[in-house]
Amino acid sequence: MVRGAVLAFLVPVAGAVSAGDAVDAWCNVMSSIPSEQITGHKKDFKAIMTKFSGMVADRVDCSVDPNNEILGYNLQGATFAECSAAGMKQQKAQTDMIGFSSGGQASCTEKIVDEQANTAAVWMEFKQSVHGHQIKARMAWRFNMEGDKIAGYHGIFDTYQIFNLQQILAREAHAAALPEMALAGTSPAGRTADKICGVFTAIGHPTAYSKSEMEGVLGKFSNLFADKFDVSEDPNNAMLGFNLHAASFAEFTAAKLHQTEAQKNMLGGMVTKWTLTCTNKIVDAETNNAALWLDLIQEDPQGHHLFTTKWAMRFSMQGEKIGAIHSVYDTFQLVTLSEDLARERAVNLSATAYSWAGAGALALVGVVAMVIAFIKKKEQKRYTLLDEACA
Repeated sequence: MVRGAVLAFLVPVAGAVSAGDAVDAWCNVMSSIPSEQITGHKKDFKAIMTKFSGMVADRVDCSVDPNNEILGYNLQGATFAECSAAGMKQQKAQTDMIGFSSGGQASCTEKIVDEQANTAAVWMEFKQSVHGHQIKARMAWRFNMEGDKIAGYHGIFDTYQIFNLQQILAREAHAAALPEMALAGTSPAGRTADKICGVFTAIGHPTAYSKSEMEGVLGKFSNLFADKFDVSEDPNNAMLGFNLHAASFAEFTAAKLHQTEAQKNMLGGMVTKWTLTCTNKIVDAETNNAALWLDLIQEDPQGHHLFTTKWAMRFSMQGEKIGAIHSVYDTFQLVTLSEDLARERAVNLSATAYSWAGAGALALVGVVAMVIAFIKKKEQKRYTLLDEACA
């Protein structure tokens, strides 16, 4: 996958005797690899390796993202077999995270060669498809020669897309594993339950807790409510809850936006993203009431998972419209996250204050030294004048 094919450059085509020759040979071979061989499968990895013949020294330094404990490695004085094994282990770690690719393409975009030092650097673009998702990576490689042998090769690329895709695939798997939500029946409460869950499904992506996005999502539900209705969320939570009676939809929206702003303040200004998925429906057609159980997932602005919690919602109907709706969910994980972030900010602020205090102390010492020097200079001048006057 991203690295399995690239590692093939370790043994450039025979006949390349300088860093420039090695770069040219490697780029030519990489661009000629069939898309169907860039998969991450062991057999394809080996097939790519056979395209290169030995131009690696008996002992070599090799690394890829050496400070990445999950997807990197760093070997010194290793055999090519040991470096290849490290590359294969790294490749397996990636495929364990996101699976195999259905194909890809590699191409060099820039070569920089120092013929005198016999070293070179290569920038390349790498594309691949994994479970219908496209990954595009920019990679940088450098290598050095000992005579006509490669003695060191080192690669760097950003692994963010791999970790991000792992989370996306996990969300997709979670959604696929949920029991299929059957339609809840023909009663108004059942149809409304289907509509609520249908809206959350149709959104199809994490939604930011921003004013504009929240107003947009809430607007999708406006036609489900009576002109006046009762609404609450965790009504005994003084920080994040609310409890409204005979409210308009505009008043409900204002309460939600106030709640959103309170959460943002708790998290130090961070605007998180949320996803709601229905997991269970319970409908009492006779009383025209219904209950929903949902999974709430929160992510940071970059899409990294923060926490998952359960949400319970019940509502009763006034004819065809919602006349009352009440929700409860546990805010423990949100409060814990808020406290963790607050401690982190306090530590950073303390370090900054210490830094400024140190700079201030040095400045103060400098000022004091200047004042003392000035006083001494004045005293020395005064004594000189007295000596002259007495002479």
